[in-house]
Amino acid sequence: MTTTVTATAEPGATPPRVRLDITTNQTSLVVYRVALDGSQTPVRTYDGGPLPVSGSTALLYDPEAPFGQSFTYTTDDTATTASASVSVDPGVVWLVHAGVPTRSVPVTVAAFSERQAGASQSVRYPLNRRFPIVANDGMRKADTYTLTLLTQSQDEFSALQDLLSDLSPLLLNVPPSRNWVGAGTEYLAIGDVSVSNPGRVVVLPDRLWSLPCSVVDRPAGGSQAFNTYAKSTGLYSTYSARLAAHATYGAAFDA
Repeated sequence: MTTTVTATAEPGATPPRVRLDITTNQTSLVVYRVALDGSQTPVRTYDGGPLPVSGSTALLYDPEAPFGQSFTYTTDDTATTASASVSVDPGVVWLVHAGVPTRSVPVTVAAFSERQAGASQSVRYPLNRRFPIVANDGMRKADTYTLTLLTQSQDEFSALQDLLSDLSPLLLNVPPSRNWVGAGTEYLAIGDVSVSNPGRVVVLPDRLWSLPCSVVDRPAGGSQAFNTYAKSTGLYSTYSARLAAHATYGAAFDA
């Protein structure tokens, strides 16, 4: 049997994502998102490892696909028929929690500071020399900046507070229509958070969040469930089949 991947955009999901329906005779697979330049990124599973397969079918979601870009999806099975091109774009900016995607929230960006790209560099001025001696490690560092967000209700406040609570790196996913030149879809480590009132009237629910951000690499690890009971029963005909496909109950909730 040839492994086949069918990709469907779900821009209305929380967070927006691509649904991947897979048919195969393999017992496990690594699924890849393939960009137009040919670069491949593994789609995150529950434990970060290969996706277990039971009954020749598997379901996986990709909530980290950059908005507005076209991708295909394939696997590490050499007999894979890759998906057709797919693109997801909800038209708004999202902060996505890769480990617990259901915490992700759409955000209103109120301000975006200048970006700084640091250097590990020392400059020394020896006596009787006009020019300094410069030593560095040969690599410009990733950008840092401050992102200011606006929440306008208690629900928005609580959702953003929950998203930021565990200090996990977050994916800032920005639609290309926003035209953020030099910035856009990137993973962020967020430092000390400040929350303030946007004006003098403190009874309003509006709050401004100041988020000091450092651009970081894609975090390792797995992703928590999108699964529901209905989805599980649709994939497996019996509890035994479901148990055979996953080592633990937690692994059965693969995203």
